[in-house]
This record gives sequence, C-alpha cells and structure tokens, in this order.
Amino acid sequence: MIKFFRKIRQNLLLENKTGKYFKYAIGEIILVVIGILIALQINNWNESNKLKKEETLYLKRLKTDLEKDTLYYNNNINRANLLIDRNYTFLKKLYDEQKSIDEGRELMNLPLWDSEYLTIQDNTYSELVSSGKLNIISNPNLKVAVVDFYRLIDSKENSIKEANAYSRELMG
Repeated sequence: MIKFFRKIRQNLLLENKTGKYFKYAIGEIILVVIGILIALQINNWNESNKLKKEETLYLKRLKTDLEKDTLYYNNNINRANLLIDRNYTFLKKLYDEQKSIDEGRELMNLPLWDSEYLTIQDNTYSELVSSGKLNIISNPNLKVAVVDFYRLIDSKENSIKEANAYSRELMG
C-alpha cells in the first residue's frame, strides 16, 4: 500500500502537477489525522470501559463488606440482648439485696458492657480512600452516602471506645 502511494506522489511530481500533489498531500495528512483521532477515540472508549469495570468491582466489594457487616451485627444484636437481660438481672439483684457495686461485682462473671468487639469491614472503603480512587464511583449521591456512612461508623466507634473506657473506670 505504501508503494502505491509513493508511486502516486512520484508521478505527480514528475508530471509537474504540483497543485494536484499538494491536494494529494493535504488529503493524506487529513487521512492520518482522522486515523489518529479514531485511535484516540477507541483508546478513550477502552479506558472508560476499564474504569466502569473497576467501579463495578469496587461497588461489589463494598456491597459484600456491608452484607458481612449486616450479618455480623444481626448476630451481635442477640448477644447484646442477652447482655441487657443479664445486666437487668444484675441490677435487680443489687437493688433487691441492697448490695453495693463492689459487692455486686462478685455476682458478675462478665463485664456489664461488651461492645468493644464490634468491628466493621471497611477494607474496600479504606483501599478506595488510600489509593485516591474514591472518585471512581460515578454516582455522586452514592459516593456521598458511602463517605457519610463510614464517617458515621468512625464516630460511633469513637463513642463506643469512650463508653468502654468510662465503663472500665466505673468498674475499677
């Protein structure tokens, strides 16, 4: 194909048809530019597809993390209800028997509050934040909801830590 175009150029120059040669040269340049633009468009399309696939992967991983958390917390609700019942029994026994907190500690085998073991699966979110890929989530409402959720969780974890410290301080 290149030989074919070279022969056309040489024939136009040999025949002193410079006007036609320039038109041919401009046409060839335009074809090259169009080819480059098509290649760039295909590359942009491929990059867009890669980003969409990566976004889908991260969203699936976030969903999996949240499903694990839901299962974990549902299981812990039962445990928390048992703790509440036990604490109620403990306090009722203290009241009925007119015992002090120090005397009441002997009645308890476990702490009054057992929340320090509650954790959340935030590996995917942490990866998104630390890698700077949080903007890969194209839906702005979803992105805000995800960020707000994990900020709320951080706040709640801090509250739990403070409550645990206070509980340990009270119990001596």
